[in-house]
Amino acid sequence: KQVRAQGVELDPEAVFQCVANGVPVLHRDVDGGLEGFADQSFDYVILEETLQTLHRPVAVLKDMLRVGCRGIVSFPNFAYWRVRLDLGVRGRMPVTQYLPYKWYDSPNIHLFTLQDFLEWTAANQVRVVEGYALVEGAVRGLRPDDNLYAEEALVIVEASA
Repeated sequence: KQVRAQGVELDPEAVFQCVANGVPVLHRDVDGGLEGFADQSFDYVILEETLQTLHRPVAVLKDMLRVGCRGIVSFPNFAYWRVRLDLGVRGRMPVTQYLPYKWYDSPNIHLFTLQDFLEWTAANQVRVVEGYALVEGAVRGLRPDDNLYAEEALVIVEASA
């Protein structure tokens, strides 16, 4: 497909899998930033289900937008109605298909919602180009009420001029 790609991965086993599949990958912690990559050196930088696991998510988002013309960010929406209901009724951290971890075993350290992310973009000169929601097992364009209904979100962003 004539794509020049570069992965960044922390998990050594995942690095070995990438190498075995011929995917270029650097073994490093993206939480340390993307230094070494030139400004606007990629069309897209992808953070797939990563942002909520980072210690410095805002710094990584800013670096993503420095390195890439656009960023693609996907994340679980912690405001999804079933998560809210489970927490409210049972009083325990929810375990779902898209949040499959017990509280003590979760890599998720920054719990945020679709609305939190959209408010961050608006306050930081980041333009949402496109957005998609996973709702009841189907993917569709973002709607205003998706903070409540989206199990996961995927948002394409770029720095505003």
